[in-house]
Amino acid sequence: MIVFGGSCCLSVRVLLGVSYLIVAALEMVAPGALAPASGDPFLRSPDLELKSAIALLILAVAASWLVLGIRTRVMALLSVALLLGFAWSNHYIQTGGVWAIYAASAVILSGPLLRFGGGRHALVKGAWQGLA
Repeated sequence: MIVFGGSCCLSVRVLLGVSYLIVAALEMVAPGALAPASGDPFLRSPDLELKSAIALLILAVAASWLVLGIRTRVMALLSVALLLGFAWSNHYIQTGGVWAIYAASAVILSGPLLRFGGGRHALVKGAWQGLA
């Protein structure tokens, strides 16, 4: 039986959060910087640009919360859903192998966080149960 300790979930949580922050920052600064080089470029509408910017902003906030250990299970699920939605809507997964591998690894690494939580080291312990 494999037991995930607090340090394992902590390192997975921080690794995922930092990788999501890097992706969000790179795409906000230079839209399309992480786009696959192969395939035909397509015209991006201003509506898609606005939706992508909003999704990346929410992804950055969720990733920050994930790094800090705030509501780890919810933030892991939200951030992987936002990443997959962003990559699918911008045709990154359909045309590029690197994005497909990154998305698959994000889904796989989110599994232990969804099952076991973020570990012992979190900003607020007990998922804010006594605060509300």
